[in-house]
Amino acid sequence: MTRARRLGVLVATPLALTACVTAPDKPVLRAVFDENPRLLGWHSGLLDHLPPPRYAHWRPAAAAMVARGMSWHGPTFSVVPAGYYRLAFRSRAPRGGMWFANFYDPGGARLIADHVSGVSASDEWQRQVYYFQTRRASPRASLLFQPGAGAELELAEVSVTPARAASVVRWLDRVAAHMPPLPYEPPAKRLAALPATRRVLGEGGTLRVVVLGDSIANDIVNSHFDLLVERGHPGTDLEVIPSVRGGKGCWYYARENRVEAFVVAHDPDLLIIAGISNVVGGAHRSEADAYRAIRSVIERSRRRTACEVMVQTGAANRIDPRGEAGFVPRAAPEGDGYRSRLHRLARDTGSAFLDLHGAWGQYVRAHDLDPMTLQRDRIHMNHRGRQLAARIMARYFTRP
Repeated sequence: MTRARRLGVLVATPLALTACVTAPDKPVLRAVFDENPRLLGWHSGLLDHLPPPRYAHWRPAAAAMVARGMSWHGPTFSVVPAGYYRLAFRSRAPRGGMWFANFYDPGGARLIADHVSGVSASDEWQRQVYYFQTRRASPRASLLFQPGAGAELELAEVSVTPARAASVVRWLDRVAAHMPPLPYEPPAKRLAALPATRRVLGEGGTLRVVVLGDSIANDIVNSHFDLLVERGHPGTDLEVIPSVRGGKGCWYYARENRVEAFVVAHDPDLLIIAGISNVVGGAHRSEADAYRAIRSVIERSRRRTACEVMVQTGAANRIDPRGEAGFVPRAAPEGDGYRSRLHRLARDTGSAFLDLHGAWGQYVRAHDLDPMTLQRDRIHMNHRGRQLAARIMARYFTRP
């Protein structure tokens, strides 16, 4: 018997890609704004980082709520922990926007590991559909919507309905079919440092994976890479646990016995150290101290658990890979750059290494893509970027 799935993940899709998705049950949230949204439990909030004017009100003639420079927060609603859900809404947003799914523990405290995705920009009304999976031990959830800078977001007909995991897998394939092919081929001996992981993938069973890091690591969890890996290895069940804090890397987790709370408490079979903050986020420390912190987290995790370890570079960053000086798809461990040093650290600690940025940059350069088609801001992935990351990770774990 396998353990209950521990992942909370969201994915997003334009309407054109959702024909294969089913909604087997009744909505757990349905808001048709033919009355004031505040009477339905919605409330607005100020967004200081957006320029004025700022307002949020009900537009009765359109049965919609509108916001500019402010956000709309929905009421909490009951969900099944680790359940899949379909979010649908109509929107009109000339500069797009963002939507958030927040999850709450049984005591009502909001969990750090949320999901953020984009609202597609459009001068006309359009219907959008997204999917998410709630976090483990999260019986309630809520939604938040915010506009892009300097423009309105109009929102109507919001619903959240239970869905099936199989629908998510079919959606992943539809998204991939609308993206250029992935040129990445993983190194032949990449799983040599993960013998127990390799055995589970080959023979079947449960693999508990803790992804440790920042909001980028949270995006990795939200990519649904586990479903693609499971499809490539029938009989394998990945339980993926996000153990994340925004802007935090190993320089943070190595302090104050946090390894115990963020790693050991989850008893992982595989620990993935991910994100971009392991060095960048610790800018107040020396670079040498940052790498020592990564090593410390690895060593302490192994002393307290039987976990294997993978170290990843980040995917997107503020530099366009098409103009990145000295970029190579694979960074040798003998080099001096960040990717090489992380590769060397992984080798020296007996850990696996995935150069996610190398595969990401290779993809962008091969197809001459504007990276912002894969990102929701300068460092975070949108649903297409998460799909790319999921495909890279699936290929890493499933290629012979």
